[in-house]
Amino acid sequence: MLRAFFFSILVKERVEYIVTMDDLDKLDFNVSYGDRFSAEEPSLIDVYKPKEDGPSEEKEDDKFVCFSSDLVKCFKLKIKQSSARLRVDSLIDIYKNAEASYESNKDYTLSQWCMANVNRFLDIAEGKDFNLDDKEIDIKRAKKDLMENNLELEFQSIDELYIETRKEAINNAIASRIEI
Repeated sequence: MLRAFFFSILVKERVEYIVTMDDLDKLDFNVSYGDRFSAEEPSLIDVYKPKEDGPSEEKEDDKFVCFSSDLVKCFKLKIKQSSARLRVDSLIDIYKNAEASYESNKDYTLSQWCMANVNRFLDIAEGKDFNLDDKEIDIKRAKKDLMENNLELEFQSIDELYIETRKEAINNAIASRIEI
């Protein structure tokens, strides 16, 4: 019996379909269609081929995807370590909303400011500290967190990142299906 598994991935206004079939000796197909369904030959990718040992250039978008993924992992770790019962969505909201109160002329980056706000929120949620005036301690903790979790990428706006809450993901999926 032949089984086929279809995966659809939306990557920057382009849908990529990946079809994996069993019992075909590990043969994978990657068929991509752009805005216009062109008559291009589908490209085959051998995922079992060993990587070449050359310098790999990471695209600019890839850095933001990796950073976003590591950021969500950091949030999950913080929630596990926290005594408060929180969801990752709460920390994502706090992180994203911190951009509105960021002052670019200060001695800290947007990433540090957003993480400091997440740490401050966790302290309040756990009942540890309600002092909102001591920003220097929060910034130092944020710098330490960012360094420990390999989150040292600088960005100009939260919109450059690939983080969204479940509610935002559902609303975006609904909006994309309603478009005519």
